[in-house]
Amino acid sequence: MRILGIDPGTRIAGYGLVDFHGDGTITGIAAGVWRFDCSLPLAARLAGLAVELLRVIEVYRPQVICVEQAFVAQNIRSALFLGHARGVVLAHAHQNGLEVHELSPTAVKKAVLAHGRSSKESIAQALSSILKVSFENLPLDASDALGIAYAHALRERIARAQGTTVMAMAIQEKKNSARRRAGGSRWATNDVNAQRFSKSRKQGFEVFLNAQRDSSKK
Repeated sequence: MRILGIDPGTRIAGYGLVDFHGDGTITGIAAGVWRFDCSLPLAARLAGLAVELLRVIEVYRPQVICVEQAFVAQNIRSALFLGHARGVVLAHAHQNGLEVHELSPTAVKKAVLAHGRSSKESIAQALSSILKVSFENLPLDASDALGIAYAHALRERIARAQGTTVMAMAIQEKKNSARRRAGGSRWATNDVNAQRFSKSRKQGFEVFLNAQRDSSKK
C-alpha cells in the first residue's frame, strides 16, 4: 500500500510518500515541497497546488492520501487559507479514487515520537532514524508530510493486527470521543486517540528516499 501524506498550504506545501508492506514494514519513497508565489492571487496558487498534487499522484500512484486535520489557529486569515488548500487536496484525492484519511497534528507527533508536543525538528530527526535516510537538506514541511504518511502506516499496522480497518477504527474512536464528552470529560483537542503555478520546477524541492520513482502499486 502506497500512502501519500500532505502538509497543505498556499505559500508552501509539503508531501511525503511511504510504502506499507504486507509484512508490516514501512519504507520511505519520496518527499518534497511545492513553493508558490505569494504575489499571485489565491486562486492561482490553489490552481498551482492542484496541478502539482495531480502530478505526484500520476507519478507515484498512491492508494491512500492522508492530510492533517483542520485546527483552530490564532491567525484567522491563515486558518482560512489553510482551509482552502485542504479543500483542494481533499477534492482532488476523492476525484482520483484515493482513500482519504485525516490525522490531527498531535496524533502524528505521538505516532513518531510518542509525545504530542514534539517540535518539527525532532520529528524530522526521528523519521531520519526510523526510515534510515538523511533529511539534512529536506525542508520541514516535507518531513511533516512524511510524518503524516508514516503515522497513517502505523495505524494500518495496528488495524490489521486487530483484524479491522483504519476507517472502522476511526468511526469507533469518534464514538468513544463523543461518549467521553457527553460524560463531562475535558478534551483539549479533537485528537481521537491520544503555492501558485511554478515559474519553473526549480522552485520545488524533492528528495528520492530510496532512489525510486516508479509508479508501481505496492
